[in-house]
Amino acid sequence: MLGVFSLTSRFAPDAFAQIPLVTVGHTNDNPGLRAYALGVAVMSSYVYLANSMDSLRVYDVSDPTHSGNIGHGTAYGFQYARSVALGGNHAYVADGSLAIYDVSNPLT
Repeated sequence: MLGVFSLTSRFAPDAFAQIPLVTVGHTNDNPGLRAYALGVAVMSSYVYLANSMDSLRVYDVSDPTHSGNIGHGTAYGFQYARSVALGGNHAYVADGSLAIYDVSNPLT
């Protein structure tokens, strides 16, 4: 689960939503695929998830009560997303090799 919180008060964070990461707004090519959240990075209103065997997932959390999956990235030969880092307009996803995604427009 991904929890979305308001940190308006650092002493009393408010929970807005919990997002089940592998079942919100998307399907896998392999219905039996079991993916696990292994890495997460946040930029602006988007959460980027290294989702193990499901590669990279992008979630829009601009409205935490109605968050959902807006993107999915896979690369040829890319098997198991272990971590994700963001820099500029790119997401860097590692699985023992490196996949680089252009995330200048997360909706595409």
